[in-house]
Amino acid sequence: MSSIQRDLDNWLHAKLDDPWGGESISNILSAEQLSEIAARFTSFETQIKVKILL
Repeated sequence: MSSIQRDLDNWLHAKLDDPWGGESISNILSAEQLSEIAARFTSFETQIKVKILL
């Protein structure tokens, strides 16, 4: 697993455990992070997918 993937995994776990909304998260996400999330979405656990979609 590359360092970008590990960083994204750690970032997702940290952010998805906290309450957040579209406005607050949009200031944090970069284009690179969004691309990585989209590319790896099918490999995420169901719980993470649901939190991302909500």
